[in-house]
Amino acid sequence: MANNYCYYLVACLALYAYPVVTQNDFNNPYDQNAQAYWQQIQQRPQDLIDQQFSRPSYSFQEIQRQAQQQQQQRLQQQQLQQQQQQQLQLQQQLQQQRLQQQRNQNFNQNPTMFRERQNYNSFASRYAPPTLRLQAGSAPYVLTEMRLAEIREEFMYWYFDRGGDNDLGDYQTDIHGSMPQIHKNFNFQLPFFGFRFNYTRVSMNGYLEFSDPPKHYRYPLSFPIKEWPKKNDPSFIGIFFSKCRIGSLRTDDIDRRKPGVYFRLERDLQARTDQFGVEMRERLMWDIREGVVGADSFVPKHSAIITWKNMSFAGGIDNSLYRTNTFQMVLATDEVFTYAIFNYADMQWTSHTEAGGDTTGGEGGVPAFVGFNAGNGTRSYEYYPYSQRSTIRDLVGRGWANNFPGRHIFRIDENIMLGTCNKDIAGTNLPLVFAPESGNMLGGTVVNITGPCFEPGDKVRCKFDTEEVVGTVVNRNRAVCIQPFLMAEGYVIFDVAIGDEKYNWKGKYFVETPATATERIRFQDAAIRERKPKEIKITWEKQNLTTNFDAQIEISLYGYREVTIAPELVFIDVIAKNIPNSGEYIINPDAFEDRDNTKNLDLTFGFLQIKLTNPTMYSGISISP
Repeated sequence: MANNYCYYLVACLALYAYPVVTQNDFNNPYDQNAQAYWQQIQQRPQDLIDQQFSRPSYSFQEIQRQAQQQQQQRLQQQQLQQQQQQQLQLQQQLQQQRLQQQRNQNFNQNPTMFRERQNYNSFASRYAPPTLRLQAGSAPYVLTEMRLAEIREEFMYWYFDRGGDNDLGDYQTDIHGSMPQIHKNFNFQLPFFGFRFNYTRVSMNGYLEFSDPPKHYRYPLSFPIKEWPKKNDPSFIGIFFSKCRIGSLRTDDIDRRKPGVYFRLERDLQARTDQFGVEMRERLMWDIREGVVGADSFVPKHSAIITWKNMSFAGGIDNSLYRTNTFQMVLATDEVFTYAIFNYADMQWTSHTEAGGDTTGGEGGVPAFVGFNAGNGTRSYEYYPYSQRSTIRDLVGRGWANNFPGRHIFRIDENIMLGTCNKDIAGTNLPLVFAPESGNMLGGTVVNITGPCFEPGDKVRCKFDTEEVVGTVVNRNRAVCIQPFLMAEGYVIFDVAIGDEKYNWKGKYFVETPATATERIRFQDAAIRERKPKEIKITWEKQNLTTNFDAQIEISLYGYREVTIAPELVFIDVIAKNIPNSGEYIINPDAFEDRDNTKNLDLTFGFLQIKLTNPTMYSGISISP
């Protein structure tokens, strides 16, 4: 302390040590201004001269006392500011708690009136919805078709930076440069790539992790890691696996929510009756049903929304904080099937500096990894043609799931199945996603197809073994083909082509024999085995034909024979026509006594067929809300 005061004393003395001015200083004959100034000084009163050239003198004790007083004043000011800030925060918290208690009380008393009065719009508000659930006796929320269409028009799912239990919404304050990931418990089972997890780790670096990573990564990234088990092979879902840091808002950013990582968990959706729970369930359900083939009966039970907003790249200069990417991952599961939605809203950089990117724009190095890894040296799925390639920028403009550019959907529970089209892949044996993957050899199975990108008016050609049929375009990501009658059983090649192109998209389709195929039409009793029954009652699942229950159907009888080299499936007669799709019908054999089918007496094996009277009228309806 003594040395510090000495330095302070020397500085003060230096500050006030003006030089002594004499006439000799102004006797320069070449400086007329100096001489004139000296004459003015001589004419001034002596007190002004003394005031101008006098210098104060301070003792060491005086300087020490003043320094201590200034230090005490600064400390008192800081303490006062801290107390005022703490009081302000406490007042804000108490006010927020009172408002939340009042909202909950009003909501419980009259939920409908409260919604109308508050006019709460989850997309327009930055405040998270209340965490309460409707109490017994409260009216459940009813979602209208208009409201469903309204919320499904939004590209990004919900995330909030205000409200909630801590007034931070979904924002994760614990994720930052010093701690890039945090642990989250699901408290439900999430099937992923052949494993099941009830937890995850949310990483600032664009992925969800389920097991430990290796100590270091080499670029370009390659999974599964070949050195496992000597080197950790992590299980993860990577929407944009790259070293990130939280960026900054630009002046032209319309969305002013805070940059960083957001995490929102919504559980027990199937039993929820509150507004947000119902809207979350229905939006997810229809986005996935329309986005992925084979998901027509999926109902989400639990979901998680993870959003990386305004994320910059690691290793950049200060100005690079304004070069940011925004992307979002939505997980939905019923604890049997799991689906992942990737939403890419904005992309302005592709690689961090450790991967070879430059420090100003995040370009030029190895781009981010996009895909999935099962871990433990098992399997991986890299999303081509985007992952670790320059075409990664196209993620924002491609995908077209639910007709949104930038949205990509996957099924991820056992295997990774792509739910969106892939326009840029070129080759002769491209993977085809279709459902169902099997059908009765008699034909009639509606096969949904995803793989190539379809345009309205495209001619879609499907070839089952050697039989070719023309399909119908449903949307950009999906087309349907009706399986024809096939003279084969077991696995056959299933090819798809667009227009006059070659059959580049390929898969394997399993053909079931009538003896092994699942019965779609059932007889209710043993009357079918009687020689002359009075009536025969049949039933079927009406949803298998269409969700439009006003549609008219036709029931026909077919026979099968092998009297020549080529087997024949022969049409015999119409049993009923233009009847409602009720799921049941009673056949009266006496009504067919006058029918002449003598030419088909050699048929000993037959089938009933139920089909829509006018199927083209209902094309696409079965996959719409």
